[in-house]
Amino acid sequence: MNIIFDNFIISSGKLELKRKLSRTSRVKPSIAAYSEKNKFMQYVESKLELDAMMRLEFDTSVKSYLTQPCSVYLEIDGKRRRYTPDTLVETIDGDYYFIEVKPKSKADKPEFIHKFEQITDYFKSEVGIEIKLLTDDVIHCNKLISNLEQLYPYISMPMKPRINERILNMINEPMAIKDIEIICQKFIKTSNYVWGLIANGFFNFNNSTVLKKTDIITVNTAKLGA
Repeated sequence: MNIIFDNFIISSGKLELKRKLSRTSRVKPSIAAYSEKNKFMQYVESKLELDAMMRLEFDTSVKSYLTQPCSVYLEIDGKRRRYTPDTLVETIDGDYYFIEVKPKSKADKPEFIHKFEQITDYFKSEVGIEIKLLTDDVIHCNKLISNLEQLYPYISMPMKPRINERILNMINEPMAIKDIEIICQKFIKTSNYVWGLIANGFFNFNNSTVLKKTDIITVNTAKLGA
């Protein structure tokens, strides 16, 4: 596969930036946010898109992504229209898909459904890459975004694999975050280290409430030995 757009190239299954991305739209205001996963600035056009981006930062199936990646021209109801998908995602398996972020109240309207069907057909037949719809009811499920925003400052914390393993092996049952902080201190690590472990997927937690030190969390056994 060799697909060339204004901002990037997909060649032999590899996503390559042609240039640093800036805002795609010259009309809508853009929000700049640094991506720890991609190591460069990303630009979005709404808080909802920013929240969708936060989900991608923590999604372990996502290798990289680009917001406002390109613009295409396609026919919608017989008229030529310019369309910019919100995000292009590259998975760890080497697959790609685009994302359109929308409030569910708008996504459920017949006129949008009709329009998006044509967009979906275009990306499938002409681009060869699927486009998916992501709505706010999924993005804002319970307190997920609040928790991810709280954990994001710790996602780049340097992790020590041998220490991680020793800490996790000392936890044989669900435990409060504050008690795991004490365990971390036994290994000459600050109380923040447990938040780094949570941010990097070493623990499972409940998104029904905003995380606090008294919350009970469990070891993610899939990360043992990581």
